[in-house]
Amino acid sequence: MAGGRIGLLGQDCDAFVIGAADPAFTRVVVGAGAGLVTAPRAARGHRGLLLDAGFVTRPSRCARRP
Repeated sequence: MAGGRIGLLGQDCDAFVIGAADPAFTRVVVGAGAGLVTAPRAARGHRGLLLDAGFVTRPSRCARRP
């Protein structure tokens, strides 16, 4: 239907924010977890797929703080 809207939410299993005392060990643990997921960065390509399918971007109507 022309003029409709779509909202898309996807996981990015390679995007974590972790504050730890041992950064090297944290990288090993996070890397091992992401390695268990077939396509940990798949959500990063969703926007491009939608644009390729003919969707267009519009400005957000979200409330913004001054």
